[in-house]
Amino acid sequence: MPIDVSRLLCESCGYDLTGLSAAAMDAKCPECGRAIAASRPERRIGSPWQRGRGFHGWWRTLTIIVRRPRTCWDEFAVESRRADRLEVVNACVGSVPVAAVLLAASWDDMAKHPGLALAETGLSMAAALVFFGVPVILLTWIERTGIRYFGRRRGWRITREVSRTICAHASYGWILSGLLVSLGWHFMRRSDLPLWLATPKPWLGGREILPVGIAVPALLFLAFLPGMILFECWVYAGFVRMRYANVLNADARTTSIP
Repeated sequence: MPIDVSRLLCESCGYDLTGLSAAAMDAKCPECGRAIAASRPERRIGSPWQRGRGFHGWWRTLTIIVRRPRTCWDEFAVESRRADRLEVVNACVGSVPVAAVLLAASWDDMAKHPGLALAETGLSMAAALVFFGVPVILLTWIERTGIRYFGRRRGWRITREVSRTICAHASYGWILSGLLVSLGWHFMRRSDLPLWLATPKPWLGGREILPVGIAVPALLFLAFLPGMILFECWVYAGFVRMRYANVLNADARTTSIP
């Protein structure tokens, strides 16, 4: 379905402002009264990450989202190149604590065979990317597809680039998932909680709470859940705030949403 991204819309109500003068600072949207200047694409200066500031930009973007989770979306630029990179970076950062826990599990072997340290580190990071990084990238892709679908149903201008911008910046939530999953795995290795859950309980008529084969995945999923919820909350905030986002220098008249 083609969506026109070249027309200037009021970012509050979606009213078509094309042709209306915004020279006067007191010019208002005829529909909702929002200042036309507040809907100009030039005001979307981009997140620090989008402005290309390396680690400092990555960190500053995180602090902006945490401090202003509702209004920060008003300044993020609509683009996909830097957004896609941010999504991958956050998936990798979230995989690091998972890799650290996997590496700690083989610490004794590395102490006996120091020459294996580099190989073990590489294998741990690869395993973390496969079992954590790739799934969260897949979940992010599903989320992008979902908000484009629901945006189309509501008549909002959620283009492919808008969905990528939103989900990439919300992907900081996956870092929390990675931290909690690694802590949960470390805790389970040092405790008997999975075995306790799988031990028959007299007060349950001799039945276990969870079979041992289900207890570990269930506990890891519970650890993963807070980061996923945070990701979803940030996506929803961006979905609402960027529903009529204007694109700077939109040369193409339309963009397609599959």
